[in-house]
This record gives sequence, C-alpha cells and structure tokens, in this order.
Amino acid sequence: EDYLELCQYITENISLKKENKSLLEEAAMGLELLDIALLLEKTIYVKEPEEMMIEIARFFDITINSHIFDYLPYHYHKERGSAFEGLFRKEKICLAQRHHRWLYTRIRYLLANKTSLAKMGEAYQNKWLGDADRNLLGLGVRGNSGEENFWFGYARLRDVSVLRHEGYPFPEIFTNVDPRLICDKERANVAVVYPVGNTT
Repeated sequence: EDYLELCQYITENISLKKENKSLLEEAAMGLELLDIALLLEKTIYVKEPEEMMIEIARFFDITINSHIFDYLPYHYHKERGSAFEGLFRKEKICLAQRHHRWLYTRIRYLLANKTSLAKMGEAYQNKWLGDADRNLLGLGVRGNSGEENFWFGYARLRDVSVLRHEGYPFPEIFTNVDPRLICDKERANVAVVYPVGNTT
C-alpha cells in the first residue's frame, strides 16, 4: 500500500515536468529504489523454495504490466501516472534496462539458488532463464537490440516465477535434436507445449 502511494506520488509530481528528460531519469532512479526495497521486503526472510517462488511472482505482479506485450514496468504506464507517457517504446525499454540491472541480477540469483529451480542445475538454468549479466539469452528470448534482449530476459524471470506459481512444472528442454531421431521424413510428430510466456 505504501509502495503504490510512493510510486504514484513520484509519477504524479514528475508528470508536471515530463518534457525534462533528466528529471524523468531521476524519477526512474527513485522508482528503481522503491522496487528494490519492495523486492527485499518480500524475499529477505523467506526460507522455503516454493514460498520464494510465490513472493517473486507477487513482486512481478505488482511491478510489471504483463497485460501488454513488452511487460514494461507499471511506473511507465498511465495506471500509475502520466510522467512517462510521452516516451517512445524504445526509450521506455532503454530506461527499463538501465533501471532494472540490480533487480535482474538479484532475482535471477534468487530463482537459481533459493527456489525449486536450484535442483535443475546450472546448465538448465542457463537455457531456460538465460543470464543477461553474461549476455546469454534464454530459449525463445529475442530482441532487436541489446536493451530489448535484456528487458525480455527480465520478462523471462517473471514468466518462470508466475508459471511455476500457477502450478506448471518446469519444461523439458531439448536442444540439438537430430530430426532423424524423430523420423521427421516418415511421420508427423506432435508435441504438447505450454506457453513460454504470458498466459493472460
């Protein structure tokens, strides 16, 4: 509740001077600090792996607008104020990339080490989550720029936590499958696939 009030206070006050890009950058920094504080509040005392997954999913539900593709932070949408409405999509993604680096690193660490994903091992985590800190894209994550690659990697963290929280198992990952193994020339093959991303 206090988090949302503080977010709206910042975005409403900055919306009066939204043409000032340096002021928007400072507002984004302040909002980043609020998000960091929220993440710490939700996760710092959590011990159980599934509870950690749930808290990470809840963090994303509060901070990321998953109802609109690009999953931009709610801060940048009019639901929380009009301060960032004048920015183009590319500018918003660049801003999100600059102000979610620490959050990305922390959330990826928590997912990889403090949730049930830890049992899957580093090779699996690298394929499924990717690792933006090492410029490693997760399977299916693609952008048109480094900023988009980072941002969609951040969105992957959201998808992994929310899908698990909703009861989906971690997916089986197959790479470098020789088409001859599945008799691709002789028969049709069917795969049951659940969504990589947003289900809303």
